[in-house]
Amino acid sequence: MKRLYEIFFKLPQPLKLFFTRKWYESVSAWDKDADMIFMNLGWSDLNNDGKHLGLDESDEHNRYQIQLYNHVVSGIDLKGLNVLEIGCGRGGGASFVKRYHNPRNLFAMDITANAISFCRGYYSLENLYFLRGDAESPGITDNKFDVVLNIESSHTYTDMQKFFNNVYRILKPGGYFLFADACFKKNVTELQRLLCSSLFKIIKEENISANVLRALELDSDRKKSLIKKKAPKLFRGLISEFAGTADSKNSPYTFLRSGRVEYLNFILQK
Repeated sequence: MKRLYEIFFKLPQPLKLFFTRKWYESVSAWDKDADMIFMNLGWSDLNNDGKHLGLDESDEHNRYQIQLYNHVVSGIDLKGLNVLEIGCGRGGGASFVKRYHNPRNLFAMDITANAISFCRGYYSLENLYFLRGDAESPGITDNKFDVVLNIESSHTYTDMQKFFNNVYRILKPGGYFLFADACFKKNVTELQRLLCSSLFKIIKEENISANVLRALELDSDRKKSLIKKKAPKLFRGLISEFAGTADSKNSPYTFLRSGRVEYLNFILQK
């Protein structure tokens, strides 16, 4: 049980995608009160309280996950733009971006049917749309969006080159790709090569591992409490591992702390 997170990342990509879908289905079954609308690891500044962003009271319990979204999208002014998020999960990030960063339209896509069904029933913001689609074959016409956003989703994709090529295709000329995910350190050079071969111009490349680690530490108690409240006892250890609580073994927390994994943030332009 303690090595399942590491085993997951060694699985063939189709199996990763299969288990990711099952994970979202399980979360939807357990989380009837919509307490788990964010699934990312989080971001913190490195001062004592880790907080740098003014939030509505209703958003405060998801602070560190929201701060990751805010850090990634703040590199570009989204006001008035048409934005696509690929890999939206349960929609918390899309809702935050629409409310705080004011894009003209925000389309949020995920391959998991019950995640999209949840989002369509839970959110009711003007010009926020949820659609089901495959990141590697999104079925979207060329030159459609000003910005494409992808946060902590790509590690389950079967063909990263195909994904990057499609993002490039659906962006308008001069459009931006805001991309962030964890990556094994040994694979960072290959990730950079794939991005360059997709013809993107790299505007910014940033290692935010220390910020993600700090968020995991500050958010650990909240996550453990939520897992205890929501998850069946049999699965609590596994979920704690994937959530990266600070006391978990072979988890995102320990991988980032050891340097085996880096969390990278990119701003790229077509």
